[in-house]
Amino acid sequence: MNFITPLPINPYCEGPSGELGLRPYSHYSDSDSDSDSVYFPGPGHIPRPIGDSHHKLTDVRLKCDRNLGWSLDWAVASLIKHLDETSAEVTSIFKKIKLKAQAIANEGRSSDIVYRTFRHLDQAFFAGHLKDAVYLDIGSLGSDVSGATFTHGRGPNQRVRRISIILNSDVHKHASAGHILASLIHHMIHAYFLVACGPQEEKEPDYDRLSHGTHFAKVMRTIKNLTASSNCKPLQLGFGHPLHPRGYYNEYHPRPTPKKSAWYCTHCFADVDPVSEADVAEYYDTVCKPLLDLPEAVQSANVLIYSKRSELVSVPRAETTPSMDSCEFIFQEKEVVLVPNDKIDAFLSIRKAFEKSKTRYLLVPEEISRGAFMSLLELLHTGSYGPDISPVSGTGRSKGPPVIKHIISKSPPYLLTDIQMFKLGCQMGFDECKALALERMQQQNVTREDPVAVLREIYDGFDPDPEIRQWAKTFLVRGPDDGWMGSSAGGGEPVNLVKLEQGMDVRERFLELVEGRAALQIDVLRAKEYLVGIMGRARGFPGMMGGGMMLPFGMGMGMNMGVGMGMGMGMGGGQARFLMDGMGQMGGRGVGDGDGMGMDVALRRGLGYGGNDNFGGGWLQ
Repeated sequence: MNFITPLPINPYCEGPSGELGLRPYSHYSDSDSDSDSVYFPGPGHIPRPIGDSHHKLTDVRLKCDRNLGWSLDWAVASLIKHLDETSAEVTSIFKKIKLKAQAIANEGRSSDIVYRTFRHLDQAFFAGHLKDAVYLDIGSLGSDVSGATFTHGRGPNQRVRRISIILNSDVHKHASAGHILASLIHHMIHAYFLVACGPQEEKEPDYDRLSHGTHFAKVMRTIKNLTASSNCKPLQLGFGHPLHPRGYYNEYHPRPTPKKSAWYCTHCFADVDPVSEADVAEYYDTVCKPLLDLPEAVQSANVLIYSKRSELVSVPRAETTPSMDSCEFIFQEKEVVLVPNDKIDAFLSIRKAFEKSKTRYLLVPEEISRGAFMSLLELLHTGSYGPDISPVSGTGRSKGPPVIKHIISKSPPYLLTDIQMFKLGCQMGFDECKALALERMQQQNVTREDPVAVLREIYDGFDPDPEIRQWAKTFLVRGPDDGWMGSSAGGGEPVNLVKLEQGMDVRERFLELVEGRAALQIDVLRAKEYLVGIMGRARGFPGMMGGGMMLPFGMGMGMNMGVGMGMGMGMGGGQARFLMDGMGQMGGRGVGDGDGMGMDVALRRGLGYGGNDNFGGGWLQ
């Protein structure tokens, strides 16, 4: 092979006539300098073809800052999809490339192989993404590495602002055409990730585009498989390379210990620890492949994280938790929020939801409000969520559901937040969210929130979950001092249902809400049944006539007069009607011997049961 050993060079300096000299370049940090690790640019007398592609590959002034803005995982998924879809064509093209490389080598011009095949390899394997983005050179890099790939502007030639690939002439002196192609493709994979995901940064040690990790392994093995055809073996493309002069090393010449590359470049030693096929398959199947069916937002090199200020902040993925150690929520198909696994693992049902999806991604249902989603993130990161309910919580036996007090328009949304969190738990299968939300709702003993808005949040959309529906029915019959009897006869504070049906500020909105929601209609009727039953058991029927009681509209006291086809008479009515007329004009029908059920005809709502001995308990079940 005609890789010619470069002539001795002088340190970088200004020549007598002002022209720039050359200097050796260490590809390690200063502390890792090694006499074997010096780059010597190829001398001018190495024969190289003159052509447009060669000219662009070696032009030190050409600029190309192409950055696809992709995440490392999407860069893998996108390229594998391209290779899968074009596999037959790629295999055929590579066969021609290999024949061309062999012909060049047979002409004694092996050093030209990399320049004359680069463009074709780029189009076949990398969808043309490397066009004009790479500066390619050949030089001495010591006795162990196949070459080096440098991030933008960090190559040995200070004038080059592009990605630099330097193939090592020392180990390729006698290499075959196939080995040269394998080395070039290896470094083109590194360059691809720099183009797809942007320049490598010093502060991104865990997001190493230039490493030989699972992302590199998946692409490398896929390309290697495509280099095989029916009558030839695949390239010897791997993590390391087979060109190491192993025979040279013995007890007198110990093999040098590979040193860690500087953050801005990679050096591909002969022996690089491989990544197992099982680990690569797990990474691709759980992290990369699902991206193909997800919204475009997951492809970005940036991702949102939950900050200490309870805000979502966009940061480069390179500065966050690695993919295999984190999960992501996709909200409204536009916002992708990364959460470390240790935050998820604290909630069994949430972890199970991700496991069920068999990916690290969960789509948040579009019905979930942004407020509820932010509460979920707060819960994951802090173990609780706001607002703090202590201002409305009871002490001792005084527990919720809360009693409606004077409504304050700017009241913190204690109940609304909890209801939204409960519904999120129902829709996403997060049991911990449901349990915590319901617990908070039970701890609140007063509320100054808009009660109509609270009930609307419960009954809007899908049929309410039985647990929160039970809470709502209990909320309707809740009165001061954990009951309603203290106000029934003495003109004191009424139960919540009376406040809703008679309160001038909420009455119309409440009746309109009930009218349009069948589940709420049923629950209001059941609440009235329950209140009449409790009233009857507490006082007995005979002493209740003419009492002027504060009951909801339509809550009748049926007399013992079920007749014939069930005709009956209901006494009472809503408080205002009862005080005005003394006897509410109500239709009735018999429901059993000695029982009556009253219906307020004027309002077309309300239900009351009467009878000396037929008040039943437990009607809110």
